[in-house]
Amino acid sequence: MKSKRSKTGGALQLEGLLTIAEAAALHRVVLEAMPEHGDLRVELRDVERVDVTALQILLAAARTLGERGDRLIITDADSALRRAAEIHGLQHHEPFVTPEVTPAETSEDVK
Repeated sequence: MKSKRSKTGGALQLEGLLTIAEAAALHRVVLEAMPEHGDLRVELRDVERVDVTALQILLAAARTLGERGDRLIITDADSALRRAAEIHGLQHHEPFVTPEVTPAETSEDVK
C-alpha cells in the first residue's frame, strides 16, 4: 500500500492492496490524515484489492468523523471496493453508499 496526504489536510490518496497485511499501516495513515475539523476525502482510484479488514478501518474512521459531525468521503473508488462491500454486506453503509462510490449512470442505464 502506498499513500499520499494533502499538505493542507483532509485528503488522502491510497493505492495498491488494502488487505489484512497492510491493516496496521492503513489504520495509522487514516488516523494521521484525519483533520481536526472537517471531512476526510479518501481517493481509491489506484487500489487493486480491498478486504474486510480495510472496510472495517474505513467504517471506524467514518464513525469517528461522524460523531463530531464530519464525514469520510470515498472518491474514485473502482470495482474492488464496491465488490468487497457487497461481499461483506456493507454496500448500504456509509461511507460505501455515496455518489462518489456508486458507479455513475450512463445513457444506456437510463431508459
